[in-house]
Amino acid sequence: MITSQVEKVSSLYTKTTSGSLIIIEPGTLPYLPLKSLVNCNRPEMYSKHDIVNRIIDPKGLWEVRGNISNDLENSIRGAIKNSYLAKPKIIKALS
Repeated sequence: MITSQVEKVSSLYTKTTSGSLIIIEPGTLPYLPLKSLVNCNRPEMYSKHDIVNRIIDPKGLWEVRGNISNDLENSIRGAIKNSYLAKPKIIKALS
């Protein structure tokens, strides 16, 4: 989940789960103009088929806005691995 409600979401998590929250500053990604937060505490696993079906959503609820850097991808992977709330199956898939 990515949200611009950084303070609100950050306040929901204790210091033990704060390592699984990633702050993205404005200007880092052109499609996120506001300070944003990636919450890596509740990751979900989708098959490639599911992802394609969500991108080609007839209701238009999903939209591809751009790519992320390898550094940000690695940070997200690390944050998921640090989260004690993430399912072991998902953490194992990232290894």
